[in-house]
Amino acid sequence: MHSRFPARKTPPAERALTFQAAAPLVSLLVAVLAVFPMLASSSLAQGLVFPLRMGTRWTYHLHQKNAPGVRFRGPDAALAKGNVLDATVISEVRGVDRIGDANYVRIESRRNEQLWMTEWYRVVPQGLFLGKTAQADEGSEVVMTPPQQVLNTSLQRGESWIWKSVDAPAVIRARVLGPDRVAVPAGSYSAVAVETDLVLHQGQATVTTREIRWFASGTGFVDHSTETFLNGHLLSSVRLTLEKFEPGS
Repeated sequence: MHSRFPARKTPPAERALTFQAAAPLVSLLVAVLAVFPMLASSSLAQGLVFPLRMGTRWTYHLHQKNAPGVRFRGPDAALAKGNVLDATVISEVRGVDRIGDANYVRIESRRNEQLWMTEWYRVVPQGLFLGKTAQADEGSEVVMTPPQQVLNTSLQRGESWIWKSVDAPAVIRARVLGPDRVAVPAGSYSAVAVETDLVLHQGQATVTTREIRWFASGTGFVDHSTETFLNGHLLSSVRLTLEKFEPGS
């Protein structure tokens, strides 16, 4: 099924959205927001470099904890232990595809060796942009219209930007928190934190997410945490930490 944005997958507005009814929407939001952009060597201002060469790989540990009453669905249910899911995610640069009038780098992410998400990114003078995502277990595509800015070029503390979908009731606000040293299983990195808040309205339901991504130049995103809420109630928290980085050639 093709979708322009996750809002297309929510129940009709006239239905009151319970935790269970919200599960398809939450699943897609978590996948889109908790999977990370990592890209061939493309440079932005001030020496920021995204590793986008063919074959570049990132191995992550994924830890997800759901709130009481929020069930894992599909393949996740078999992997989860109660309300907790731990898994290995491997993302790899696999090619370049055309979306609209621009070329995007395609990154395929596999969770426990099964295709999970595919994302398409490009670097332009204004920063890093996301053009589309595809979630394998849902059989859906999400086209970002307009392309979503993930990072700007300067990454100076306090800088911010807003993304608004033209065909769904969604708004994303991003803010640069600043630099720090981040320790993950793959090592210690000098990184910059970017905080992102998404608000998505659908009938009587409001889904919000808050995520913090730590970007290390030359490596990509080394740490990524996401919390998802439905009408102010916590549904799920997800953290991805880098375990291994393998540059492409």
